[in-house]
Amino acid sequence: MLEKENPFQNQYAFASHYPLPLYDKVKLLEQEWSEASGLGKQHVKALFHQFVYELLQQLY
Repeated sequence: MLEKENPFQNQYAFASHYPLPLYDKVKLLEQEWSEASGLGKQHVKALFHQFVYELLQQLY
């Protein structure tokens, strides 16, 4: 079944109604990732979870 219809090969799109909170989180993620070491990487994970939460909030 995966050979015929592989969901990982499909492209998905999402048009946010409130893009600025998502953009702010992505910019902060990028900034923290470039500066992060050790504990900073944990902070990046937390920021990513906040981004996913915001994204899911906007889907519903």
